[in-house]
Amino acid sequence: HALCDGSIKTLEDPLEKYVPETTGTSWGRASIHDLLRMSSGAHPTASTGHKFGDPDSVLGRAILEGTMHEAFIDTMKRQDEMYRPSGAVFQYNNLDTTALAMLVTATSGETFESYFARKVWHTSGAASKGAWVVNNRGEVSAYQGFSATPHDWIRLGLYVLEQIEQTETCFGRFLQTATSRQIAAFGASNEYGYQIWVRCGPAIDFCFAGHGGQYLFFNRQHGIVIYQHATNQRLGSEGLRALMPPLIAALPSNR
Repeated sequence: HALCDGSIKTLEDPLEKYVPETTGTSWGRASIHDLLRMSSGAHPTASTGHKFGDPDSVLGRAILEGTMHEAFIDTMKRQDEMYRPSGAVFQYNNLDTTALAMLVTATSGETFESYFARKVWHTSGAASKGAWVVNNRGEVSAYQGFSATPHDWIRLGLYVLEQIEQTETCFGRFLQTATSRQIAAFGASNEYGYQIWVRCGPAIDFCFAGHGGQYLFFNRQHGIVIYQHATNQRLGSEGLRALMPPLIAALPSNR
């Protein structure tokens, strides 16, 4: 939305153009395009032990436990390893997502939570108010901690499926790009778009993957959204992924 309303001129711009305090960091030098693809180059990937995008893997817990008193920009400057050139390779890094939230705040003149609620959440028809987890300074991490009712998650999913077919609109075209392969992730077997996992299983075009087994699965051809809620520490969803093909086969032919 920030791109389509002109607040962001091009995804090829570096973040530091809009968020000057990131100047000199991996995130500041990275283009918005590379941040969307999780390729800032700031830290090694989760597979090397840096699961939360920070060397000691405690950032996520600190936010949830209410013990993070440091501003996100200070955390980023302190932990920036400049591991790879930006855009070189996919490196799952939650602070890439946080950097994007900082971008929205800087370009919109309002908090990320307010902008998201106005541009996305209310527009999708959500019946209840969603809630973001913030650090002790009131800054949203954006990569974790958003809570909503199952019905509203599904409403969000249906909104995405509706908008993605609007090829004549900027937002529709953006969603088509965001949900298509932009970079190989964790090896050639996984694909990633713009902050979205692509081809998540048989008949699953793309998915929103949360922590502990929470998912939104999308099938564009049949207009299907499936919400999975879980509290499992494992990220696997093999059972539901296997269910999708027979579920689609059972649909009426005029679906």
